[in-house]
Amino acid sequence: MRKEVSINGLDTFYEIREEGDSIIIRISGKDFTFKNTSLDNNKLFFEINGRKEQLSLGSHNQQTFCDLDGKYFEVKRREKTFSKSDVESDAGLVSPMPGKIVKINFSAGDMVSKGDPVIVMEAMKMEHTLIAGKDGELLAVNCNEGDLVEGGVTLVELGDCNDS
Repeated sequence: MRKEVSINGLDTFYEIREEGDSIIIRISGKDFTFKNTSLDNNKLFFEINGRKEQLSLGSHNQQTFCDLDGKYFEVKRREKTFSKSDVESDAGLVSPMPGKIVKINFSAGDMVSKGDPVIVMEAMKMEHTLIAGKDGELLAVNCNEGDLVEGGVTLVELGDCNDS
């Protein structure tokens, strides 16, 4: 499932999956493979690229603080505040609620017209069609068919016809 977080104030997406004895975290399109992971006394132990590492963890008010080799990181989940106008934004399409992407009708680089059905998602046992709010070019498609997404996640970015 794709999730959105803020790391030191920079918003980014991440996905986590397991493959055998490895945990793979994809951050901003790059995979990081962790092996032999364990958590003990607020320390995360893991192996990456053949090196054994440890990460000190702390938390306060839904924020996680990490220290890795003297580098400090503050991680927090992005607030899921969005309204109907956010979902129908001219800048792109945002998932109105958690759900599964059933169909993507266009690819990045394609031109769409206002009202075109861009994405179909299933949520709460119903299908929801997300339509283009204006004529333009799909600058990015941030999901794949079959993905589980949270509410408030930008699924596609839409530019003006003359932005290409």
